[in-house]
Formats: sequence, C-alpha cells, structure tokens
Amino acid sequence: MMCLDVGCGKGFHAAFLAQNFPKSNFTGIDVTLEAVHLANQQRKDNGEMFDNLAFVQMDGSKMDADWTDKFDLVTIFDACHDQMRPDLVSYVRKIMKRAMVSLLELMTVGS
Repeated sequence: MMCLDVGCGKGFHAAFLAQNFPKSNFTGIDVTLEAVHLANQQRKDNGEMFDNLAFVQMDGSKMDADWTDKFDLVTIFDACHDQMRPDLVSYVRKIMKRAMVSLLELMTVGS
C-alpha cells in the first residue's frame, strides 16, 4: 500500500503509521525544507529510521506528475487550514488510485 501524508510537518503521523504498518510505504511531504529536516532529524534522534518512510519537500498543490494514481491512502492532519490553495483537494484526488481512502482532519476554533 502506498501512502502519502500532505503537510507532514515534523512527520509524527507518517512515522507512527510507518512503524505500525511495516508492509506499506509512506511518504510525508511538506512545503518547508525546515519541516522535512526536522522530520528526518527527529526520526534519527528517536532511533525511528524506517525503510518504508521518506520525507520530501514539496508543495501539495504541485505534486510530481508521475504520482498520478499512485497512492492508496492520503492523509492531511492539521494542515489543510494552513494551505493557501483551496484547490488542494483536487490535486490530492489526482494522485489517488480509484479505490482510495482519504483521511482529512479539520481543526475548528474550539479544537
């Protein structure tokens, strides 16, 4: 199973999933290089280096063309509200396989 975490930040969610689902592959993307460095450093510091996990600096609305129909699962945890591109969901749909699952966490004022 190919999984993508959009707006991964420090990579907590992607690392948690990679550790618990070792037969699946996880990619975390974040628009900021600093977040990607922090995600990689945190995994290293915690001894959590997984062969099934990678972090990449990338804008969620400008994903690689070769990612079309690539992912079975796409997650967006606490990042959708930070996106300045309301059409992000259409980009996510493009990279997902037809039989797909998408997990989207929306935060509200009271959250």
